[in-house]
Amino acid sequence: MPQQQISNWKSTEDACSFTVSGMGDFGLKISEKIPETKIVMVPDAVKKLPINFNLICDLAPIDDVTTEAVIRIEADLPAMIAMMAGKPLQNLVNILVQRLQEHYKK
Repeated sequence: MPQQQISNWKSTEDACSFTVSGMGDFGLKISEKIPETKIVMVPDAVKKLPINFNLICDLAPIDDVTTEAVIRIEADLPAMIAMMAGKPLQNLVNILVQRLQEHYKK
């Protein structure tokens, strides 16, 4: 899922939706927020995804202006689906990391 394959990005404080070229519309919503510690996102039922997973961002404040973030995906997938979904999910995490870095370097 290279960045150029993502279009129609929309987001609110608690959800986002986007289109992946050749794959369709997707949506994620925040299911859990622990300030300065963790954010968990799950597929939004409105934009039905073919797999179920949790996208977790663990946060660790380093000082008053710096926080370390670790983004990970938890998914219980059958082997065949894991082979097909693994790379797109990793690319999603890579894009999120890149966007966070771009956003906070400004």
